[in-house]
Amino acid sequence: MTAKRPPQRARALTIAGGVSMVLGLGGLLFTQGYQGNFLDKGLYEAAQRGDSAAVLNLLDRGANPQFRTASGETACDAAEKIDRKDIVLMIGIYGGCGAR
Repeated sequence: MTAKRPPQRARALTIAGGVSMVLGLGGLLFTQGYQGNFLDKGLYEAAQRGDSAAVLNLLDRGANPQFRTASGETACDAAEKIDRKDIVLMIGIYGGCGAR
């Protein structure tokens, strides 16, 4: 005779199944090209904090160097604000910053 699962375990398994479905959908969206926006925002944020290694990594992974935030600012603008000429040049090599 098998023991009945407690209701909490059944509920947890149902939730886990739902989470798996959502994560699967997220993976599908990620592979469908929706990753660009995450990379682009990440590029802007990395430039804003002066993280040159992250900027290079994101550019290598396909982040758009010409991405503009809702306020119209680019990663290049963010790097210029904190006087990181190395990041400005790096973004320029990838086609951003008006290819300075």
